Amino acid sequence: MKKIVPDSFTVPIEFKSGEYLIRQIRKENNPKDFAAVIANSKLIDKIRGGKLCHTNWPPPDFTLDDNLKDVQSFEKQARDKTSFTYVIWDKHEESYLGCIYIFSIEKMYPELKDKYDIDFSMWVVQDIYEAGKYPEVYKQVWEWIKNDWPFDPKRVFHRNSEKTGNM
Repeated sequence: MKKIVPDSFTVPIEFKSGEYLIRQIRKENNPKDFAAVIANSKLIDKIRGGKLCHTNWPPPDFTLDDNLKDVQSFEKQARDKTSFTYVIWDKHEESYLGCIYIFSIEKMYPELKDKYDIDFSMWVVQDIYEAGKYPEVYKQVWEWIKNDWPFDPKRVFHRNSEKTGNM
């Protein structure tokens, strides 16, 4: 897979925005990531596009070890600058609130490569979603990507089915 940012770009490890701390996923996050994924899998599917998504994830027999392999793969992809995955934490980095994905469009949607370069999606846990905070978090993350990353905003595919406003 090709790099989605130039070698000269310093990839952010974290971003702080109001109530939230956004930090690159690490293998130490695996237990909380797994618990959040399993507890919120239906909501994740709904938010990240449902039928737009090319995979049925997570599979019914998904384990903590399977998740660790995913997390380690995300770490490697970040080192290789081919994709980036971030955890959304509360500002004290205690509560796992969701996840952000910045992928090459070719990873999930090669048929869209003529129109887009980047596939951006995210999800939040049920509590944040039910509190109506999803649009706020989405806008903060999108502003960060738009302002701090070397992407043409018009070539970023917003997979999320529930984004709000004109991104």
